[in-house]
Amino acid sequence: MALIGCVLPKQQQAAPFTLLEAGMQEQRSGVHGGGSSQDFTFKVLVTTDDKIVFDSVWVEGQMLGLRIEKEGHLLGKNERIAKNDILILHASSFIPSEPGSSTLPEPVKSEPPVKFTGKALIRYYHADKPGHFTVTAIRELPPVIMH
Repeated sequence: MALIGCVLPKQQQAAPFTLLEAGMQEQRSGVHGGGSSQDFTFKVLVTTDDKIVFDSVWVEGQMLGLRIEKEGHLLGKNERIAKNDILILHASSFIPSEPGSSTLPEPVKSEPPVKFTGKALIRYYHADKPGHFTVTAIRELPPVIMH
């Protein structure tokens, strides 16, 4: 008699939110040497009453911090996120027109904390435990030229 076993990969837990849409818009400076930025937005519906914190996003090989918008204003550190809240997670990456030509920080390449196949990886903390959500598609919006 032989015992044959296999180890299945650890099942990823369902995220405590639903991704409603994801977009990217390039903003170009109308001033010579002004550079440009890529602005990413992730609209999510929170599906838990547990504590949830959105930390950062990995996109195009770089880690970007998140700003969280709720009902038209940026959330402060002490504002609570509740079930059925619709949030917009904002992340931006500045791209100088020439290396070293700006006082703004240039993009920093960073390996994501977990391997993923998709366009972006959102890190969040649910009940103080880290989680990762893969964004499979990001809708590209027409660029905006800033004057």
